[in-house]
Amino acid sequence: MEIHKSGLMTENMPTVHETGLCKNLLQEYALKMNYAIPSDICTKNSSGATPFTCTVEIGGIQYIGAAARTKKEAEIKAARTALLAIQSQSQGGHRWCLAVHCPSRQKEGEGARAAS
Repeated sequence: MEIHKSGLMTENMPTVHETGLCKNLLQEYALKMNYAIPSDICTKNSSGATPFTCTVEIGGIQYIGAAARTKKEAEIKAARTALLAIQSQSQGGHRWCLAVHCPSRQKEGEGARAAS
Protein backbone atom coordinates (compact mmCIF):
# COMPACT_ATOMS: atom_id res chain seq x y z
CA MET A 1 0.00 0.00 0.00
CA GLU A 2 2.85 2.38 0.77
CA ILE A 3 4.37 1.85 -2.69
CA HIS A 4 0.99 2.54 -4.24
CA LYS A 5 0.55 5.72 -2.18
CA SER A 6 4.03 6.95 -3.10
CA GLY A 7 3.20 6.86 -6.81
CA LEU A 8 6.00 4.39 -7.57
CA MET A 9 3.53 1.69 -8.53
CA THR A 10 2.70 1.40 -12.21
CA GLU A 11 -0.45 0.04 -13.77
CA ASN A 12 1.59 -2.68 -15.49
CA MET A 13 2.90 -4.10 -12.20
CA PRO A 14 1.32 -7.51 -11.52
CA THR A 15 -0.66 -7.87 -8.32
CA VAL A 16 0.13 -10.49 -5.68
CA HIS A 17 -2.49 -12.92 -6.94
CA GLU A 18 -1.16 -12.70 -10.52
CA THR A 19 2.30 -13.86 -9.44
CA GLY A 20 3.50 -16.98 -7.73
CA LEU A 21 3.72 -15.12 -4.42
CA CYS A 22 0.48 -16.71 -3.16
CA LYS A 23 2.01 -20.15 -3.60
CA ASN A 24 5.14 -19.04 -1.74
CA LEU A 25 3.10 -17.55 1.11
CA LEU A 26 1.06 -20.74 1.40
CA GLN A 27 4.25 -22.83 1.57
CA GLU A 28 5.64 -20.50 4.23
CA TYR A 29 2.43 -20.85 6.23
CA ALA A 30 2.60 -24.66 5.96
CA LEU A 31 6.20 -24.57 7.17
CA LYS A 32 5.33 -22.39 10.17
CA MET A 33 2.38 -24.62 11.08
CA ASN A 34 4.41 -27.84 10.62
CA TYR A 35 2.09 -29.01 7.82
CA ALA A 36 3.20 -30.98 4.80
CA ILE A 37 4.04 -28.91 1.72
CA PRO A 38 0.75 -27.94 0.04
CA SER A 39 -0.14 -30.22 -2.85
CA ASP A 40 -1.92 -29.15 -6.03
CA ILE A 41 -4.33 -31.27 -8.04
CA CYS A 42 -5.11 -29.66 -11.37
CA THR A 43 -7.69 -30.79 -13.88
CA LYS A 44 -8.37 -29.72 -17.42
CA ASN A 45 -12.06 -29.37 -18.10
CA SER A 46 -13.69 -29.17 -21.49
CA SER A 47 -12.13 -26.64 -23.80
CA GLY A 48 -13.20 -23.05 -23.39
CA ALA A 49 -11.89 -19.73 -22.14
CA THR A 50 -10.99 -21.15 -18.70
CA PRO A 51 -10.36 -24.89 -18.98
CA PHE A 52 -8.16 -25.41 -15.88
CA THR A 53 -9.10 -25.73 -12.21
CA CYS A 54 -6.88 -26.63 -9.27
CA THR A 55 -7.42 -27.80 -5.74
CA VAL A 56 -4.74 -27.26 -3.12
CA GLU A 57 -4.57 -29.27 0.09
CA ILE A 58 -2.99 -27.90 3.23
CA GLY A 59 -3.45 -29.10 6.79
CA GLY A 60 -5.89 -31.78 5.65
CA ILE A 61 -8.27 -29.24 4.07
CA GLN A 62 -8.83 -28.87 0.34
CA TYR A 63 -9.39 -25.46 -1.25
CA ILE A 64 -10.74 -25.15 -4.79
CA GLY A 65 -9.59 -22.21 -6.89
CA ALA A 66 -11.50 -20.46 -9.64
CA ALA A 67 -11.25 -21.66 -13.24
CA ALA A 68 -8.34 -20.22 -15.22
CA ARG A 69 -6.84 -20.06 -18.71
CA THR A 70 -3.58 -21.80 -17.76
CA LYS A 71 -2.50 -24.43 -15.25
CA LYS A 72 -0.12 -21.98 -13.56
CA GLU A 73 -2.88 -19.40 -13.18
CA ALA A 74 -5.21 -22.07 -11.76
CA GLU A 75 -2.56 -23.08 -9.19
CA ILE A 76 -2.16 -19.45 -8.12
CA LYS A 77 -5.93 -19.00 -7.81
CA ALA A 78 -6.19 -22.11 -5.64
CA ALA A 79 -3.37 -20.87 -3.40
CA ARG A 80 -5.05 -17.47 -3.13
CA THR A 81 -8.34 -19.11 -2.20
CA ALA A 82 -6.59 -21.10 0.54
CA LEU A 83 -4.79 -18.03 1.91
CA LEU A 84 -7.98 -15.98 2.02
CA ALA A 85 -9.83 -18.81 3.78
CA ILE A 86 -7.03 -19.29 6.31
CA GLN A 87 -6.85 -15.57 6.97
CA SER A 88 -10.61 -15.32 7.51
CA GLN A 89 -10.51 -18.26 9.96
CA SER A 90 -7.73 -16.79 12.08
CA GLN A 91 -8.80 -15.22 15.35
CA GLY A 92 -7.05 -12.93 17.84
CA GLY A 93 -3.66 -14.30 18.84
CA HIS A 94 -3.80 -17.11 16.29
CA ARG A 95 -3.12 -14.84 13.35
CA TRP A 96 -0.07 -15.56 11.24
CA CYS A 97 2.20 -13.21 9.40
CA LEU A 98 5.18 -13.43 7.10
CA ALA A 99 8.27 -11.25 7.11
CA VAL A 100 9.74 -10.76 3.66
CA HIS A 101 13.51 -10.46 3.56
CA CYS A 102 14.93 -7.97 1.07
CA PRO A 103 18.53 -8.66 0.02
CA SER A 104 19.58 -4.99 -0.24
CA ARG A 105 20.75 -3.38 2.97
CA GLN A 106 19.62 0.09 3.94
CA LYS A 107 21.61 2.63 5.87
CA GLU A 108 20.43 3.16 9.41
CA GLY A 109 17.64 5.72 9.38
CA GLU A 110 16.48 4.85 5.85
CA GLY A 111 14.64 1.78 7.18
CA ALA A 112 12.56 3.95 9.50
CA ARG A 113 11.41 6.11 6.57
CA ALA A 114 10.62 3.06 4.43
CA ALA A 115 8.65 1.34 7.19
CA SER A 116 6.57 4.40 8.06
